[in-house]
Amino acid sequence: MLKPIRLLAMAMAVSGWLFCLPALASESPPVTLDSLDKSMAELVKKENLPSLSYAIVQPDKPAHIKTIGSLQKGQETPVTADTAYRIASISKMFVGIAAMQLIEEGRIDPDSNVAEVLPEFEFENPWEATHPLKVKHLLESTTGFDEMSLAEFVYDNQPVMPLTEALRFQPDSHISRWAPGTRHSYSNTAAAVTALLIEKVTEQPFTDYVQTEIFTPLGMNHTFYGTALESVTMAEGHSGGNIVEHDHLLMYPAGGASSSISDMQRLLTFFTERGKPLLNAESIKRMEQSQTTNAGKFDAGYGVYNFSRYYDGWGYRGHDGSLPGWTSELSYLPDNGTGFALLLNDENPRAFYKAARLLADFIAQENTVPTVKAEPVPQRWQELSGYYRLINPRIEKQYFIERIASPVLIDINDEGAHLSMVANPGWQRDIVYVGNDIWSNDKGEIVMTSATDPVAGDVIHYGDRVFVTTSAFGAIADKVIFLAWFLTLVITVVYTPVWLINKARGKIVGAHSLQLRKWMSLSALIAVAFLVLIGVGLSNPFDNLGGPGPISVALFIASILLAIVTLWACWKRIKYRGPSTSRWLRGFVAVYLALQLVVVIYLAYFGVIGLVSWT
Repeated sequence: MLKPIRLLAMAMAVSGWLFCLPALASESPPVTLDSLDKSMAELVKKENLPSLSYAIVQPDKPAHIKTIGSLQKGQETPVTADTAYRIASISKMFVGIAAMQLIEEGRIDPDSNVAEVLPEFEFENPWEATHPLKVKHLLESTTGFDEMSLAEFVYDNQPVMPLTEALRFQPDSHISRWAPGTRHSYSNTAAAVTALLIEKVTEQPFTDYVQTEIFTPLGMNHTFYGTALESVTMAEGHSGGNIVEHDHLLMYPAGGASSSISDMQRLLTFFTERGKPLLNAESIKRMEQSQTTNAGKFDAGYGVYNFSRYYDGWGYRGHDGSLPGWTSELSYLPDNGTGFALLLNDENPRAFYKAARLLADFIAQENTVPTVKAEPVPQRWQELSGYYRLINPRIEKQYFIERIASPVLIDINDEGAHLSMVANPGWQRDIVYVGNDIWSNDKGEIVMTSATDPVAGDVIHYGDRVFVTTSAFGAIADKVIFLAWFLTLVITVVYTPVWLINKARGKIVGAHSLQLRKWMSLSALIAVAFLVLIGVGLSNPFDNLGGPGPISVALFIASILLAIVTLWACWKRIKYRGPSTSRWLRGFVAVYLALQLVVVIYLAYFGVIGLVSWT
């Protein structure tokens, strides 16, 4: 049985991926290509991966391309440099390149209001009068939109809908949760809307435009959207040892492309050579820099479908991608022309990160660690020491988990700042002030700044995350309450068969005592069922929560029952508060139900009671 405590572990994982994994170090980084290839082959064998393909680009050296494994687990047909893999969200980089081409040509104005240039796209922006949604907000995912619903993620878009129709499939994700142009929040919808604008401006399908203006000029002959080309061999995606069927994505411009490692090397070279032959260097720099949050120009932000990621403190740009059965990454160091691409036809995040870290360590071994000149820390910054919580969640329905896991403690003094996660003490960072409200790490990479949010007030941007100050109570209390509730829940579940046996033996006869025990145990069993259903659902959200089904419907019912039975049990505790029941029983039931009532109120506040997971 799935342990309920896994819920908290998942919460830590949700907020900790970008925080925790980059802190890990690969053992004995390879120093030659031969040793790198050997290490990667050992990783493929150890992790039982079907295949792994990677490319390395370095200045004044031939590109290194390596493929290991077979098209399908258990078969002997090897993958080649021209074998296609699904690259998922790396597809967004093609949207970004296409948009920047049209911006260079003056055919797209990033400062245009979306309502004016795309009146056919329906969205809701409560701040439209003061903070209108603009094209540049689509480019950087600073629209404030919630992420696509699970129903949109799992929908098999075959035959392919026109983008206008696809964007009407479930419009609830087109509502700005905060003023556009203030906070980043990753959005597949925003990329699809950008592709729709590209179609409108060029008067041709998005896929035709990128084929003519991006794939062909770069020589990417094994890259495509949708079904594989007849001339291209496609690897099979794997999940849990099973082959994953190829579902066509509803928002296909955001994640529906497939490509080979030879073509990924060409795309990588395009970025390391600063846009040749498709864009000028200024456009590439623009893609690598966030400009449309309340922090202004910020090198650590998301940029135009181009993320910031740190390996051992070195700041890489690029994008990654993940779909059921597939994982991919393209990352490069903008200032020295080096980078790597990595493709895997399996779901194994830990193994994938190990492979990516081997590649990152290899290409960074010749980097010269700069001398970071620290500036005196202004008193204003020192006064900002304290606890902070995240206010730009990607998925609103999961914020009830992320809010518990995300708080950080920022301790700022006249020498620098120390950051640590409250829920994960293993994640810690030391950064230094370099002037102009900018903080950097020990590699000289910009990581943090401050800003003023029109809704939240003073905020701190750390990478693409936005934090607002909170009290120590606000940062710690929910975790203490959760753990205390979980402890009393375990005690209640363990005690339930004990009192049932004693009742059968005639040792518990009082009606009031029986009532308290019955409702205490029933509320606990429903709580356990609720936790198990969340755990099972999140273990495979696409299959388990992406539509009406046994898990998702049961979770909906369990959440409602949790609230109703908890309230009824609380009423029973109030009703049977007299001396006819033991003081120990009354006390324990009061503590347990009070804690569970707080949990229910918390879940209700964040919309989890009566949760319809697929919308």
